[in-house]
Amino acid sequence: MKKRNKYLLIVIVFALFSFLFFETKLPFTETSDARYAEIAYETLVYNHWLIPTQNKIIHITKPPLTYWLTALGYKIFGVNELGGRFFAGLCGIISAILVFFIALKLFKNEDTAFLSGIIFSTTPLIIGASRIVTTDIFLLTTMLFSIYYFLLFLETQDKKSIFLFWLWLGISGFVKGPLGYMQVLPIVVIYLLLIGEKNKLKKLFKPVPIIVSLIIGFWWFVYIFVKIPNSVNYLVDKQFASRLSSKGFGHPKPVWYYFTDISYFAYPWIFGLVFSIKTIIKDWKEKNEIKFLLITFLFPIIFFSIPISKLSLYILLSLAALSIIVAYVLLEKEKCSLFILSAIFEILIVILALKKQLIGFKLPFSLFVITLIGFNLIIPFLKTNKIRTTVTAVKITAVLLITLHIVSLNPERYLFTMKTTANYINSLKQKPEKVYLVGFNSRSFVLYTKIHPVETRFDKEFIYSDPEIKKVLIHIDKLKEVWPQEKNSLIIVKKKQLKKYLPLFGNPEIVFTDSRFTVLKKR
Repeated sequence: MKKRNKYLLIVIVFALFSFLFFETKLPFTETSDARYAEIAYETLVYNHWLIPTQNKIIHITKPPLTYWLTALGYKIFGVNELGGRFFAGLCGIISAILVFFIALKLFKNEDTAFLSGIIFSTTPLIIGASRIVTTDIFLLTTMLFSIYYFLLFLETQDKKSIFLFWLWLGISGFVKGPLGYMQVLPIVVIYLLLIGEKNKLKKLFKPVPIIVSLIIGFWWFVYIFVKIPNSVNYLVDKQFASRLSSKGFGHPKPVWYYFTDISYFAYPWIFGLVFSIKTIIKDWKEKNEIKFLLITFLFPIIFFSIPISKLSLYILLSLAALSIIVAYVLLEKEKCSLFILSAIFEILIVILALKKQLIGFKLPFSLFVITLIGFNLIIPFLKTNKIRTTVTAVKITAVLLITLHIVSLNPERYLFTMKTTANYINSLKQKPEKVYLVGFNSRSFVLYTKIHPVETRFDKEFIYSDPEIKKVLIHIDKLKEVWPQEKNSLIIVKKKQLKKYLPLFGNPEIVFTDSRFTVLKKR
């Protein structure tokens, strides 16, 4: 087997363990994971292929490609965690392969490509993105395809690579709207202007591929604008513009959020960049490859630092570029600082956790402790950074799988999930006619029970405006009114809020409780 193919196979094995193995160990969590998984479920069950719905309510914040692929996963594997997350994990694997080939195309060095692939596959935020159902890992894959064909265009300048560059940008639009264009195009333009290649810039921006790309990327938005009244205002104003304002909805974070939190988004690999910053700045002047990678690393971080709303998964493209930069410096520049620092840090964390009795030597925590300490005592004494990096990647993968196993033993202790409560509902001989959720919302409930829960609203402005919405939303005052007449219905509340809600419904009977939720039934 050729060296390149052997390296690529090892990268795929790392990616497989990081992104897909033990996929059924963790239940759907009540974050974007369950939300997108539930929308995909309704896409499949109710044939909502063009107008997505969430708990039977129209949900048009994202194009439907992610839902289509997730629904296909359900079709193949069933409505379960593997079915929901399979294509997200597959995109993680494909992205690792693309990082391998992008690094190979930039540096023409198989060792750099190899380390890039395994660093990417063992970067914490990439692992997290590939193990939940969101649009972000799908978007990353399309952007990496586009970047690969851009680099191929720089070599060949042929029409095929131009067309494929724009084709994958178009597919990125069908994943998450303009965000793929807004990252890849500025990177490409800045880089070509920086290296004085205006002619190649002109060749790349051909009208026909651009038009095809825009049709692929935005036909669905046109369809929604025509089909649904006020959708233009909703998507442009409420979904996009309001995220730029402190008064809008979203995920408000300080402007320095990505610059500080990247230390654990990309732990421990980020330290390879930190310890080699002087040589990287020097190489910026001499090597176009470093220019391209640093622009690709920095632009998404700076770009997404401007809006008020920020999520960690927005900067996955930066971490892909970081993987290649760190692989380069580990082979060419950095000595052993990354591995020594991470070893000291992790051993101290384990000692502190043992001292505070957060973990113990009983199984399975003992396996976690022994694995982490054992690897960290060995890694600094290995001969080369290539071997150290590979063994560190094995350590990260081993710790990941042990952690997944520990969490799976008692998922409600670590995760906000309804699986155990849903299993209780499924065990009942007579299924409830209605299930009311009070004080929280759940997207995974329907995935596990096939019952659409009725969600309780508390805002005074709540108005029933649609017969379908009326079936799945109810105001708290209305629920208190109708509850005495309910015959075969259940209320679910958070366990920690039980005392708050029991008096509201006449002290109903507690029929089930776990570490997070309590199920109530009328006496």
